[in-house]
Amino acid sequence: MNSDATRESLSNHFPIFRFDLRPWLPPDWEEHVCDFAEIYGELSYLDGRSVTSRQHEFGMTADDLVGIAVGKIIALELPWLFKLYQTTILQLANELEIGRYTVASDLRSAINVNILPACSQYEWHIDSNPLTGLLFVTEHPLGTGGELVFRPDPLGRPTEDWELTVAPHAGDLLLFDAREAAHTVLPVPPPQRRLSVPMNYYLADVAYARPVDLDRYLYDDGTGHGERMSIA
Repeated sequence: MNSDATRESLSNHFPIFRFDLRPWLPPDWEEHVCDFAEIYGELSYLDGRSVTSRQHEFGMTADDLVGIAVGKIIALELPWLFKLYQTTILQLANELEIGRYTVASDLRSAINVNILPACSQYEWHIDSNPLTGLLFVTEHPLGTGGELVFRPDPLGRPTEDWELTVAPHAGDLLLFDAREAAHTVLPVPPPQRRLSVPMNYYLADVAYARPVDLDRYLYDDGTGHGERMSIA
């Protein structure tokens, strides 16, 4: 597979590329992911206290509900999606020629399904890994809410002033390095919910370690209990 004909660069400020992944997705894939998310999504609050959070730097509060279904369950229940993460999308990443990448060794955080319920917004944050994949599952046209917005990291790139807004289109895949590009998801209007599939990739043959608080922040609501959610 050669991705040159389908790759689209979206910004000169940081590496971010868009692909149409629909040729590699199975029939009714959106329905399968939505059903999976309703069964396995765990609801929690993000409060802006992670080392990767930038909510407070942008002068905003952080108390929105988000849902996550982790990679260990995806590997079991959506094996076609996990295989795409390990093969097709990894190959697309390595064809970017900006680094040689490999999949994450920790299944839980390697690939997730993220769910934003109606009225929720994903906090401003940066990524800790050198390349992120993001597959959009639900449609959110520009100006209707649920858009992905990037700005320069106020801590890492404080002198820059630019903004990139990407409207989610089901089947589109983004590959980007957001270690210095802060990003958020705009509030999702009711009765909609927004689903996406984030994926973590790391540089091959380079040791890596996620920030010590990040997994606890994303996968634990602080009480040790996950709240089962419904996205219907």
